[in-house]
Amino acid sequence: MMRIMVAALALLAISGSLAAQKKVDVVSVKTVVQLMEKGLQSLDNMTADYVIDNDGYRNAGTFFYKKPFFIRLNSSTDASQIVSNGKLLWVFLPYYGIVAEQDLAKSESEYTSLLGRTKNLNQLKQEYSFRFAEGGRADAAHYILDLEPRVSKIGFKSIRLWVHKDSGIITRATAWTVNNRPLSLTFSNIKTDVELQPTIFWFGMPDANVQVIRNTILPVDIFDKARRQ
Repeated sequence: MMRIMVAALALLAISGSLAAQKKVDVVSVKTVVQLMEKGLQSLDNMTADYVIDNDGYRNAGTFFYKKPFFIRLNSSTDASQIVSNGKLLWVFLPYYGIVAEQDLAKSESEYTSLLGRTKNLNQLKQEYSFRFAEGGRADAAHYILDLEPRVSKIGFKSIRLWVHKDSGIITRATAWTVNNRPLSLTFSNIKTDVELQPTIFWFGMPDANVQVIRNTILPVDIFDKARRQ
């Protein structure tokens, strides 16, 4: 009985000591996802320098974003452009003299549906499960999350995100494709206090000497035919 009393008193002393310490909040995955959604909802405009590494190919340039889903990437590596106004996506490859034009919304109702999905990460949460990467809470500036597909062979085999602890902006993403190819996108020199006009998210054909390919996956052999040929 004396031993039990001593043990109980010791436990009470330890618990009292712990209670006296400053409370430490443990960050959960759910908290980080909410931070990402809050950052997305509050982000109106953004410019940044970007670097894309795609299985040994490196492309760098300037990135522009305007809410809800207007984007432009101007490459300083090969003068290529990726532009979207939410309804259309253009990919300009000047070396090959090609503009790939893809419909993102084929009707106003589909466009309205896209507008709703851009306000949250519901689709991403439906398709992927989230967890902290090893050391994902320890980074000084970012939370690091690993995403795994809920259904095999959907999207990417795996994704890793670096989420800024203050803004909730994703500053880096790495992924493995279903074909086991590595892909990464990194943003730097991020600015959110800029005003961007919608007109910069419309693609103008550079000249008549380009081939426009609509709603079609580019054939592999097209990359064997340079523009000068």
